[in-house]
Amino acid sequence: MKRFVWLLIGGLVVLLAACGEGEEVGLDTAVPTPLPTIEPTATETAVPVNVLEETAVPTPTIPIETPTPPSPLAEVLDLQTLPKVPVDFSQAYSLKTPDYDFLNDWLRAARNTQQRGLPYFYVFDLLAFDFARSFPNGAGQLESVFQESQGGSYLNESLTWPVLQTAVVAYLNENQIALEDGKTVHRLNFTLEPHVTDLNSDGGKVWFVEMEAKDLYILGVLPLFIDQAGQYTILPHMIEPVNTSFYHLATQQKFDYDFTGDGQVDVFQAAEGYAGGPIAFISVYTWDGLTISLLEKINTSVPTYKPYASYEIGDFTNDGVADVKVTIPHEVNLNCT
Repeated sequence: MKRFVWLLIGGLVVLLAACGEGEEVGLDTAVPTPLPTIEPTATETAVPVNVLEETAVPTPTIPIETPTPPSPLAEVLDLQTLPKVPVDFSQAYSLKTPDYDFLNDWLRAARNTQQRGLPYFYVFDLLAFDFARSFPNGAGQLESVFQESQGGSYLNESLTWPVLQTAVVAYLNENQIALEDGKTVHRLNFTLEPHVTDLNSDGGKVWFVEMEAKDLYILGVLPLFIDQAGQYTILPHMIEPVNTSFYHLATQQKFDYDFTGDGQVDVFQAAEGYAGGPIAFISVYTWDGLTISLLEKINTSVPTYKPYASYEIGDFTNDGVADVKVTIPHEVNLNCT
């Protein structure tokens, strides 16, 4: 207690001494600003990071296909703008013979088309007509026909037959090969079996040439005559070839029978094969004065696992005309076990 009193008295003496010297004493009543609080810095621990090095893989270059420009459209004439030309009925008009190279290019282009629906049903029929009737003295080369047959894309007889006929005739004329009755001719990959006859009973020779090209799987009959210039010429006909890739079991072609009683020989064809079941047919062609056309075609195919039909040629009606008798076997189950 005494110490506190003495401290108080001492403080008063100091205060009085200051005042005695004539100085103003100010009391500082401001609240002192506290020092900023320094937060401890957190110690950062380095974590190792694995850096993966990426190897740049070159992006493959995708070839850009250049679009094929469409074929230019053919110029179609307006028939109304053409001048009218009177028809001179005293003149004989005929169709212009098409160029062989043009038709052959069309045939090749249509054959190589992937989607062949339209060319097969339309273009090929027109080409067959043009080839058979526009080049009766032959056109084309046999080598190209057989070369293009490689790969199996040229084995359809409807494609091959028009060109093959004109090529064979051209080959005979260019090489001056004389056909002889019953004498086989072997050339390249085809075989010719000539048979001579007289269709019009005028002494003129007509050759029924049985032609087979095994590489093309085709067997056909090519009727020829010799024109005034001494050239072999195709006689107008509708004789269809046989596709031996289907009808490979038995084929027969005969030129010795008269089935119409007109005194002229007719063409007889018979073929048997297998395509999911026995297939067979018999065809007879006859000369009508203008062309060799189909007289009758008989389908002699039978169901699967059934025996083939058989046929005979003879005068079964005793009228002096050849007939064809076809026998088809039937099975009858008489409740036998």
